[in-house]
Amino acid sequence: MSRCSSRQARWIAWLALACLAPAAHAQSQADDAIESYLDSHQLNALLAEQLLLRMGETPAAERAPIATQLASLYVELIENATSMEERESWESKARALLSMAPEDASAALRLDLDRARYATAERVIERARIRIASPAELQSALNTLSELSPTFDRIATQAHQNVLSIRRQEESGRDVDPLLLAEALRNARRQRSLGYYLAGWGNAYLAEFGASPTRAQAAIRQFGWLLGADLNEPPDMDRVPDQSMQLDHVGRSAIGVAVSYAALGDAGLALDWLDFIERHSETSDSVRAQLPGRRVAILAKLNRWGALETYVEGLRDDRDGDALEPGLARLIAVLALEGTGEAERTRRRIAQGAIIDLVNRQEIAQLVDLGERYGAGQITDSGFIGAHVRGLIAYESAREAHRQESPDADAPAASAGVVQSYVRAAELLRDALLNRDSAAYPEPAAATTLLLGMSEFFASGDATARAQRAASILQQASTLFDDDSRSADALWMAYRAAQRADTGDSASDLARDISQAFIERFPGDERSGVLRVQLAAAGSLPAEDALAILLDTARESPAYETARRHAARILYEEFREAPADRRDWAALRYADVAESLLAIDRARAAAGDRHAAELTIVRARRLLDALLSVRSPDPDRALVAIDAMESALRVTQEGAPSTEELQFRELQIALAQGDSEAAATIAAALRRSGDERYIAAADRAIFNHVADVWRSVKASDASSENLAVAARDVISRGARLLVDEEQRAGAAASAIMVSVRAVVAHAAYDLWRTTGDRQALDLSFRQHVMVLEDRPNDRDVLRRLAEVAEEVSDVETALQSWRTLSSGLDPNTGPWFEARIRLIALLVEVDPDRARVALQQHVALRPDYGPAPWRERFQELEARLTSIAASQGGGAP
Repeated sequence: MSRCSSRQARWIAWLALACLAPAAHAQSQADDAIESYLDSHQLNALLAEQLLLRMGETPAAERAPIATQLASLYVELIENATSMEERESWESKARALLSMAPEDASAALRLDLDRARYATAERVIERARIRIASPAELQSALNTLSELSPTFDRIATQAHQNVLSIRRQEESGRDVDPLLLAEALRNARRQRSLGYYLAGWGNAYLAEFGASPTRAQAAIRQFGWLLGADLNEPPDMDRVPDQSMQLDHVGRSAIGVAVSYAALGDAGLALDWLDFIERHSETSDSVRAQLPGRRVAILAKLNRWGALETYVEGLRDDRDGDALEPGLARLIAVLALEGTGEAERTRRRIAQGAIIDLVNRQEIAQLVDLGERYGAGQITDSGFIGAHVRGLIAYESAREAHRQESPDADAPAASAGVVQSYVRAAELLRDALLNRDSAAYPEPAAATTLLLGMSEFFASGDATARAQRAASILQQASTLFDDDSRSADALWMAYRAAQRADTGDSASDLARDISQAFIERFPGDERSGVLRVQLAAAGSLPAEDALAILLDTARESPAYETARRHAARILYEEFREAPADRRDWAALRYADVAESLLAIDRARAAAGDRHAAELTIVRARRLLDALLSVRSPDPDRALVAIDAMESALRVTQEGAPSTEELQFRELQIALAQGDSEAAATIAAALRRSGDERYIAAADRAIFNHVADVWRSVKASDASSENLAVAARDVISRGARLLVDEEQRAGAAASAIMVSVRAVVAHAAYDLWRTTGDRQALDLSFRQHVMVLEDRPNDRDVLRRLAEVAEEVSDVETALQSWRTLSSGLDPNTGPWFEARIRLIALLVEVDPDRARVALQQHVALRPDYGPAPWRERFQELEARLTSIAASQGGGAP
């Protein structure tokens, strides 16, 4: 908190609120604005100063609301204090507040403020029970409870008197506001219950830590009120209201009674109360969770070590052998280690069991602390667990020395002394793994293997052999853990060790193998991203995996530009190799990455960077390839690329595109913009140049353009006239292109020719269907026959060929097409039924006998002929065949 005065604090807040509270407003309005601002920005310390200042300026009769708000704020500040000094400062301010608060508000404020002090002390006490709090912290907490317990008792007693007084007022029938009486009664009852509860636990804790027995006796009476007893009487289990045990503070009060009886040495009553709580059906889960810790503490206090051992083993059995929770395990360990009496062997077994629980829970800090507090010999035995703990303590000691020696304690140690500490830890850990019973403890053995590898790594220095050994051990450790996070940590350290040992190809192979194993086993780990970037640059990852990492590189990263360039290279390769149905998507994916790189290179080229100019030309050419050779070209983005290319040409002529190449790109842009005349003019210029590469490319581009127009009209324009115009354009351009392609390819049919012929055949089919043009029909038939030679199983081609073959009276071709089509379709589907119908109908006309056989085969497959409308059509064919047979003097088909 700032050391400035309250007036200064208020001035700071005023500056923050310059735009919120105009100077002309009244002081009260300004105060409200300041407090609202401080509260909304969680400036609690400053808000407390402001409220305290405001309270001093407010008449005593009007202070209650401010005092209540300030008390609540002090409670929060006390509970969130990060040091004893800070907490004591806020407690002092809270006590000062009580002297300023109105008389009728002081009890409630004192209870709330003192409850915050109590909560802080209770946390220290609970930590002290497992020997984590320092002696000074414990003594301070006990002093606080000694001060607060009488205060809570007085508040509770006064509240009890207030309850009685309010009830008398209710019974008197006086003209008093019933709502005010009800509120006052609720507040008094709350203060009574809370006061007795806090007073009881304060006295119970004091008694547990050795205070006078009278503290325990007082606690029992104070808890008694909450458990159904008369005032100042001890509770009786038989009189505890059943429903009240649902309440946490009632259940904890019952625990407090057990703790207090144990402090008095009354084992019977202490354990009876715990049994009562455990058996009670209404006890809440949160209270039940506290019972194991309280029971072991009471059994230890009463020196009932045999019962304690049996109880603890039962707890483990209830958990199916799983380790106890760390807090409970530590409590059992310290109680057994500090215990007295004749059952030394029992206490040692209890302590060892708790130590094993902590080992299984990987509570390294707890084990080291217990070793330092009680001595390694006291908490270990001659078996694996003892050896593990001794090695663990040695490792932590080496780590502490390493941290003191170097700010970079994550790298191998430099000084001989620290290296030797790690070597000693490694020896102890290795001895633990060689212990005969190490196999009985798989998780601790895995942790021991990890620590051994870490010790070897931190001791490696310039010793590559030790670093390689560390990598091998850490690899092994990564396979031993059930916990994926620990396995990942071990394998990551193995990778680091392998890198440390990198002096040649074998070490490089080891690091690569480990990194690949890490990525495969822990793909979601953020460290996999680091490894993927490295592997992506080396070409060791699938392209999509590499792209995912490269494109995720943060813009602010120094590696951002390099990652984007590498990603652009991969994306362009994917675009060039993409199948037709993914080519557009691949092109745009490349362009989205490449355009930002083009801008970077262009800017550098403009500054005279020759290499950047060369990169600009290459990037622009690739972008033009991607943006213009797809079904949906983007002329605007292409023009930007051409402009960048031309600007780079002013810096260098190396790698410059030819005039024909630029003309071809301009033709593509003209087509994309819908300017057919400009495209035709450019195409003519290219023909005059004599460069066959670009002449052919221009012809194909124009044909693809008119084909796209035809497809668009076919999809969106129902007008037969427009479709006929578009189809004729396709036929005209396609015929010219086919002639040129035949001249270039000779007799061999190229893939381009097959594709062009298929489009021309389809366009001619559309022209015939819309206009009845017989020449178009003949052309469509011839082209479909030729396409089918290269695409024998193309269903669309087969269906159109079957139709046009019927129209040109090529019955065998039509029959073969329908037969091939029906055999290749899924049975019992609409297209299959149609192909069967068309096949049999055609046979009826040319060969009724074959038609009967075909129909009989169909009926054998589908006795019901098929669903409507196919059933009716098959039945019509059957009737026709019957009629034909009758006319020929035959029987039914």
